[in-house]
Amino acid sequence: AGSWLLQPNADGTGLQNAPPYGLCLFRAITHLPCPFCGLTTSFTLMSRGRVLEALRCNVLGPPAYLLTWLGLLTGTYGIITRRGALPRWLKGSRAAKVIIAIIAVAWAVNIYIHLAL
Repeated sequence: AGSWLLQPNADGTGLQNAPPYGLCLFRAITHLPCPFCGLTTSFTLMSRGRVLEALRCNVLGPPAYLLTWLGLLTGTYGIITRRGALPRWLKGSRAAKVIIAIIAVAWAVNIYIHLAL
């Protein structure tokens, strides 16, 4: 709901460059996107159904957006049924390693896209 209230930047660079969000320090120093650059813009585009534009901003955006909704639904169900908000498979160190690997791959793709354009 929050992403729907924000307006995505027309140039797709991300909301992090506009006040009051500041500037990504990693991007300012390296001129490359950090793993999360463009993620807010990607979420705002996903909330409007603009999937391809969201992928161009950050390839992690669309899957993260869908997982956010899935997490909200399963977490609500888990709380109602008293099973807990997080599923067991998401609590271990293996899950953390998988999530870090996914973020690293998405970051590499984002840098490739950034350099190719």
